[in-house]
Amino acid sequence: MPFSSCWKNTKVKNRFVEIENAGPQQRAQMFKQLLPELKIHEEIEDTYLYGPISQDPAAQGTKAAGFEEHQDKDVEQLEKKIQKLLQTEPADDDWLDKLHDVRDALMDHVREEEQEILPQIGQIWDRKKLDMAGQQMAAAKQEAMQNPEHYATAFSQQMTESARETPTRSQR
Repeated sequence: MPFSSCWKNTKVKNRFVEIENAGPQQRAQMFKQLLPELKIHEEIEDTYLYGPISQDPAAQGTKAAGFEEHQDKDVEQLEKKIQKLLQTEPADDDWLDKLHDVRDALMDHVREEEQEILPQIGQIWDRKKLDMAGQQMAAAKQEAMQNPEHYATAFSQQMTESARETPTRSQR
């Protein structure tokens, strides 16, 4: 398949291992830096992959056709887990447990994409369409990653501000 998920299982795992191995304040900062990348990834997939496949008559009746809606539900659940993590002091014992919840939810999503959805899209779209989607996704990711804060600031700020509004356990 000419395109693949912008996030590979190993890349995701490595980022979380780096966060897990850092000290409490550093790991919290590293996680906050990851948030814009997650949002960029989601938006690129919705724009160039799941949105178009959901509208493609050739995909009707397939799991791929409904995956945009499925992804929205996954994102909603993931955002709740992220909120819980951001509301926890990085030095608290359960911070890493909540990070693992986020990681595991994300990894489940990535596995589903890589094992089921992307292969199905590869059967629905011809090579030209696959190549075009892959090129669009790569270009959008490259542009967004040049200034990830610009593309995902609203998401990151929303998540961080919402977490600040809810007192942490040590503030209660």
